[in-house]
Order: sequence, then C-alpha cells, then structure tokens
Amino acid sequence: MGQWAASTMTRTTTPPWRRWLARLPSVTAFLNRDLPPHRRIELRVVWALWLLPIALVNQIFAPHPVWMVLLIAVAGFYGLGYFWVRNQAPAVTVSRERLGSILVAGDQLQEEFTLHNESRLPILWAEFVDESTLPGYQPGRVVGCPAASFYRWRAQVTCRQRGVFRLGPHRLHLGDPLGLFSLRVDFDYTDVVVIYPRVVRLPQIQLPKGNTNGVERRRWSLRGPLPAASVTEYRPGDSLRHIHWRTTAHQGRLMVKELETEPSGDVWIVLDVNRAVHQGEGPSSTLEFGVMAAASLAAELLSGASAGGGGQGTRAVGLLTAAPAHVPGAPGAWGVDGVGAAHDGTRTVLLPPQPGQAQLWRILAALAPLQAVDVTLADLLYSSHAQGAPALGRRAQRAPALVVITPQWHLPDAPSLPRKLGGQEAIPSTGSGSTEDGDRAPVAPIRRDNWVAELLHLQAQGVASSVLLVAHGAADDPAADGVQMDGAQTGGEMAGQLEQMRALLARHEIPTQVLWTGRPLEALLTYRRRRTVIRTTPTGGVVTYEVEEEVG
Repeated sequence: MGQWAASTMTRTTTPPWRRWLARLPSVTAFLNRDLPPHRRIELRVVWALWLLPIALVNQIFAPHPVWMVLLIAVAGFYGLGYFWVRNQAPAVTVSRERLGSILVAGDQLQEEFTLHNESRLPILWAEFVDESTLPGYQPGRVVGCPAASFYRWRAQVTCRQRGVFRLGPHRLHLGDPLGLFSLRVDFDYTDVVVIYPRVVRLPQIQLPKGNTNGVERRRWSLRGPLPAASVTEYRPGDSLRHIHWRTTAHQGRLMVKELETEPSGDVWIVLDVNRAVHQGEGPSSTLEFGVMAAASLAAELLSGASAGGGGQGTRAVGLLTAAPAHVPGAPGAWGVDGVGAAHDGTRTVLLPPQPGQAQLWRILAALAPLQAVDVTLADLLYSSHAQGAPALGRRAQRAPALVVITPQWHLPDAPSLPRKLGGQEAIPSTGSGSTEDGDRAPVAPIRRDNWVAELLHLQAQGVASSVLLVAHGAADDPAADGVQMDGAQTGGEMAGQLEQMRALLARHEIPTQVLWTGRPLEALLTYRRRRTVIRTTPTGGVVTYEVEEEVG
C-alpha cells in the first residue's frame, strides 16, 4: 500500500511537460522505424517544436495569418529535415582499403576511403570519425559528396612504433541543411595491422661455436692444442687460453687464435624483457633496440648472411622471451605456434628453431607486440629447462647455442656468482642443479637476477652461448668496440661495470659484445617504391608527379 501511495504521489506531482519529455524515446523510435540498429536518426533541436502547440492554440482562439505561417513554417522545416536524413540513411556507406600488406617500423601506412552516396540528395557535410589505435593516425575529416556519386580521399601516417594495432571501427555523422536532425551511421569494420620491428645490418656478431654434442665439447682438453686457422688481435671477451704466444712475442701485443671449429647447430635468441633493467623511452630505449637486434640477428642467420663472420649458411633459429598474457588491440597477435601458457599476467614465448624465411616472419610476428614484463632473465633461462628449449637442441646432431640479448651490464651480487669447489665449477641456480642425464638436482639457491649462473649452468650441459649487452647511450667512436661513452652518461662508472661483466664472461669463454642504442645502423631489408606527390603552385595550380625512393 505504501509503495502504491508513493508512486501515485510521484505521478501527480510530476509536471506535465516532464512527462511529455519522458515520452521522447518513443519519438526516437518513431524516427528510426524500419532502420537497422547501426543507422540512427536523432532530433537535435527540440525547443522549436514548442512553437507548434503555441501557434495552434492562438490560431484557434485568436485566428491570424501569422499563426498559420508559423505552423506551416515549423512543420515544413522539420518535415523537410526529416525527409532529408531519412532519404540518406540507407543510402550512405563508407569503405576503406589499406594499401600495402607488410609494414616495418618507419614505413608509411596508407588507407583509401570512399564515401558512397546513392541517394538523390547531396551530402552537404559529413564528419568521418575513426577509432583506430595506431599512434598518430588521424584520418578523420569533414567531407561532402554530390547526389548519386562518391568521394574518395587518402590518409597516411608514418609508423614509428612497432606493435599490433587496430584499424577501425569508424562512424559517419551527417545531418539536414538546417541542423534539426542528425544521422549517425556506425561501421563495425576492423582490421589488425602488424608493425614489424626494423631489420638492420648489425656489426659483426661473434656467435658461439659448437661441436657435435655437449660431451664432445668437454673432451677438447684431451686433444691438446687445437690448430688455428689464423690469428687476430685480442679483444675484450676473447678467451685467454687461445692466445698465440709466438705471434704475441713478435707483434708486441696480444694476439689470439681463430680456431677452425664447425658452427653450432640450432641457435636460440634469448631476449631479456625485464621491466626493471631497461632504460630510455621510445625508439632509443634499450627494449626497442634489443627487439631490433633480435629481429636483425634472426634475419641474418636465416638468410645465410655472415652475421657471425663465418658465412656458414642458413641455420635453424628459435626465439625465447617473455610477453604480456594479453596485448590490447591485438586479438590474433599471439596465435603463433610455440607461445606458452599464461601465468601471472605473462607468458613465455618459445618458438622452436626452424630454418627458412617462414621462420623469420614467425619471429617478427612474435617480436612485434612485445612489451616489458616483470620476468627476470634468470627466470627466463630457468624456464627454458622446464619447457625443453635446450633439450630440443640436444636431440639434434649438433649442440644448440644461445645468443642472449640483455641490457644487464651490472654484475650480480658476489654471493650468487659461480665459485670453484674442489677444482670443479659449482654453478648455483634458482634452487636446483643438474645431473648427467639433464635432471636438475637441488643446490644452493641464488638470487632471481643472477642470469650469469643460469647461463653457466647451460654451458655445463654443452650449450654454447654468447652475450650481446645493450647499453643506453652512444659510443664516442661508432666503429670502436670499447665502452667509451658520451658526456651525457656516467661514463666512468658504467664503463667499469661493462668491463667487469665482459671480463667475467670471458673467464668462462663466453663471447661478449656491446651494442649502443645511439649507434646508427643501416637498414638491411629495403625496397623501392613509387609514390605520387601533389604540389600547389603560387598561382593556384596543382602539379602531380611520381617519385621513386628506397625505403626500409
């Protein structure tokens, strides 16, 4: 009874004009009768409708031609406006077409839009609104179109950021000449555009050398000195036991032997994406440079280029890294074979080694939407044991090799470093060790950020490795392989830590190189294209011509 009384009181105290406004949704339903849901007509100007009852009442009680003119004018204007948008509602469409299929960071994305008007009335104005997620892309504009015709325009943007983005959806706003009604047409067309990382020509990379298997590698010391193909000047990271003393005595400087060892088998590229260790933002960040280095190294190895200076032909290349479990705007980005299951918001990206150009595009597709996550390099290397990345290589005829790309140039804490016990290397790990069969046995636990210990554990299993240290900044001499820095960085401290890291890895015969993010690199994948350039003259004329350019 109380609820009925309250509802009755509300109904009686509500003003009539508010109850009339509450019925406006039914008016909207009447305006959109027989129209699909994605085409909606809305009444924009409501206040002028109040002139109709006022003029009608005055015409009844005080007839005058002014009231008749006002009635006819208001009703005529609203009727004409509704007829205009109602006639165009089912006859207006917008189509879009992306020009080109493969895009690399730095390329231009071009789209062609076409506004079709199949009605008998012209489109005086139409606002195109786009909801694409591609950074910097704004194809929206206001256009017009004659009756029974079409209007075409193009939009382009330079793709400065790699990733997976969405094109669309888009919508169209238009109305009648008086602005009394508006027509909104929604188009649910979407397209996923993948911006692949740049592929550049890396400096000479010193890849790890291997033998038939890990056991054979441990028997080298029983054969005596290995024959040297040639000698070269000592560089930081070279093993001290490969010094050629006779040539060193003659030259007066350290010279090392270049051994004739056959290359390793499968190559695993391990990319460190730990959020806590990366520096910088944008294209000059260590994360972007690391992704570019991984893509470029995979391209050179899979194409047979001499990235390691050996010209050994094509190899089978795999990828091991971590990634977010879900990337917004990338519904199909992770539909790649080898992507592991999600855990704690991240997932392990593990692409088994395969030869050929098809593997290159798999790696580029996995690297494109990569973002920094809270997974340390030590955890990533440890997960490779559980998921079997090195085991795939051990079943092959040749031992696998790891190329680790990381910005972690600082040394781990001293208690977690490998140590000598009884003449043998004791390699700490994250709570587990290794037996001869490859099963991990408990050993002393270490810190989660001690990736050097995990790398040495893999080395003890016969997995050769090399390290590419990505340093944020620019070297004074781009051709130098040292650790000089520009004045904007804390050169002394960082240079000393880099040297200590390289010396530590050199003691364990792990080749190490430094890649600077500020070092300009030449594009490796380039192609020539023709584009049309439109210029306006001072007299108001238009000149069009085609130019041919090389992009990459």
